[in-house]
Amino acid sequence: MRSIWGHLAAVGVDRYLKGPRTEEWRDFFLDERLPVPADVNFYYWIYPYRRQALVRDAGSLDIGNGGKAMYWLMKFYPLAFAVWMPQNDWRLDYRDLVTYRTSSPDEVVNVMVDLAPVPHELTLEAPTTTQAIMFGRDSIVANSRAPRGQILKV
Repeated sequence: MRSIWGHLAAVGVDRYLKGPRTEEWRDFFLDERLPVPADVNFYYWIYPYRRQALVRDAGSLDIGNGGKAMYWLMKFYPLAFAVWMPQNDWRLDYRDLVTYRTSSPDEVVNVMVDLAPVPHELTLEAPTTTQAIMFGRDSIVANSRAPRGQILKV
């Protein structure tokens, strides 16, 4: 979780905005004994696409369920991650890395990855019929190149 958060925190140039949770997040990142900040989910899902995305400071409003959340998003084959910070009880239907948190950062745990159903490539980037999504100033999207030559099967 720290490496995911660290990658997303690094999105943006010369960026260190102070906010109500800045110190709490900094302390979590630097001290491996501290718990994940309260009311935060680290959702993950299978992402079998070449398109890559890093999104910082996005917000979503779901008119259908009244959900409101701020989130950071990272999508690279084969997994996508969302650091989800809901402002109410809005939860997503993905597995959450927070449930695998252990007391020791050196402990190895088996993490479940659902191979089906495969979410849409633009999950949390394009709104559904009941959602509105807003992005902050730092978002990066790129397509990786197709493999060159032949792929050898072993």
